[in-house]
Amino acid sequence: MSLTPITLTKGDTAPLRFQLTEAGAPKEITGMSFTLGVKSSPDDLAYAIGPLTGSIEDAVNGIFTIPSPAAVAASAVAGMYELVMFDGAGGRVTLSPPYGLEIRVLENIVD
Repeated sequence: MSLTPITLTKGDTAPLRFQLTEAGAPKEITGMSFTLGVKSSPDDLAYAIGPLTGSIEDAVNGIFTIPSPAAVAASAVAGMYELVMFDGAGGRVTLSPPYGLEIRVLENIVD
């Protein structure tokens, strides 16, 4: 799985779609859950957006979605996102790099 910085426009509703892979092949994700959180800075205590809970779209092929952070953003946001997978038995794997990746939710021009 390769994660990249995300730029969205406030109000965008399309979910973020991810595919979890291992050694280039899809990783089966039955029983897993996914959470994405956004903070203005990794050291902040409060979330700027979220946390948002994902949905499995295709477990066999490792595909899941997260609701669009832009759909719930009250205003423009520039910060870092962290994506985490939970295995149902208390295990946690952070899928994003340490301190997260950049995310920007920009003001929309067309309402």
